[in-house]
Parts: sequence; structure tokens; C-alpha cells
Amino acid sequence: MPDQTCTAARHGSEYAYTHHGCRCDDTVDFMRRKWRRQTRPYEPTGRRSGWSNRTDLDETAVELVADDGHRLDLTAAERREAVARLTERGMPPHQIADRLGVSRRTVHRLKAA
Repeated sequence: MPDQTCTAARHGSEYAYTHHGCRCDDTVDFMRRKWRRQTRPYEPTGRRSGWSNRTDLDETAVELVADDGHRLDLTAAERREAVARLTERGMPPHQIADRLGVSRRTVHRLKAA
């Protein structure tokens, strides 16, 4: 329930909390939910989430990308191998970038590594 002395036009918002100093129940509950969402621990899910230090290669994934042009999420090691294979075949960097879904600069960086 909004306080009668509160100057906030809209209660239950971050703006009311920070700019008007509103501390009514709706506004405080809103901010607690927001803080809880922001401080929730990060839990990576899926293949590409988080930093991966994997060095093992999924040969099937590399072959599908290099040979058939499938768009797959590759790990760093697999992407490096796919760039090497496509470079050996004489494919230009812009086509490699299109096929892997990365920028041309990434292709040049992986070729130099």
C-alpha cells in the first residue's frame, strides 16, 4: 500500500525506489525480486555456454561443417581445425567466415594461431 507522503507517481518500480525514495511494500518487493535475479549464480547450460578449454575434437562436427557446410556450434578447437581444413582446400577467408558463422577477423586470427 503506498504511503500518503510518498511523491512517486508509480509505485512498484525501480524509478520510484531510486529517484523518489519510495519504500512502500510494492516497490521494496519489486527491488528484492530484481536483486535476487541479478545475484543468481551463473549456471552454464548447453555446449557453447561458458568458457571451454576442451582440446578434444568432435571429428563428425568438423567434417559436417567443412565438407557439407552445416551450421553447427563448434568449440574453439573444432573451429580452429575447420579453419585449417578449409584453408588447405583453398577456400578464401570470407567464405570460411560465412560457413562457420564467424567474422573474417576471427578466421585470420585462427589461421595465424
